[in-house]
Amino acid sequence: PRRSGPPARRSLCICPTYPDRPRPAYPCGRPDSITSSKLETMKRYGVNRISINPQTMNDSTLKFIGRNHSVNEVKEKFYMAREYGFDNINMDLIVGLPGEGIEEVNKTCDEIEKLGPDNLTVHGMSVKRASRLYENIVNNISYSIAGHEELRLMYERTALLAKSMNMKPYYMYRQKNMVGNMENIGYTSGKHRGLYNVEMIEERQTIIACGADAVTKVMFLDEDRFERQANIKDVGEYVRRIDEMVKKKIDLLNTLY
Repeated sequence: PRRSGPPARRSLCICPTYPDRPRPAYPCGRPDSITSSKLETMKRYGVNRISINPQTMNDSTLKFIGRNHSVNEVKEKFYMAREYGFDNINMDLIVGLPGEGIEEVNKTCDEIEKLGPDNLTVHGMSVKRASRLYENIVNNISYSIAGHEELRLMYERTALLAKSMNMKPYYMYRQKNMVGNMENIGYTSGKHRGLYNVEMIEERQTIIACGADAVTKVMFLDEDRFERQANIKDVGEYVRRIDEMVKKKIDLLNTLY
């Protein structure tokens, strides 16, 4: 689902508690998954926040970690989204990627500032088992990670980037196996903050998620618990069993509403 070229899909998550304030958010994510037809469809159906995530603006790093987009494609898709009228675009960066130091992060920050996104999310690198980087580790392909002091400088540089774009931090969270023992931080100029991000982290909000590998989370606040209903991960299998996925979601929601 993370490479949503046809016929794959990305997940769409909606917070249903406030019917008078719908906030559809579509994490397009990887620039190579974004097309003009998808942007047009999202605009038509009222999606008001999207993410276009470069992770880094250094082509050599993108190639090493297994991303299929280039720096130029990041720019191309960002400007395409602007042309379709999207005025609430988030961009994700990752600090601590293999082979990157303060010089590479400076280049990334300079390029992001030129684009001028409306939100910025800064992540510390956390190795995922399904990633190309994890495969490289298993296959003993050598790579270097910046030391703690340089990682600190790299995080500070991203904070300066946010400040230069008149953004302030509004949420943070941590993940397993993060380099530098730092936090993931979301920045916004204020009016573009993603309430969905805060509600997800606080785990106080029912979330309806649609798409392959998407997870619906139903909150039972009176009982101080939640239940999850995950869609199947394989896109082809998800399409074939979509009626089953929908029924499971409805059955779970009916226990609350």
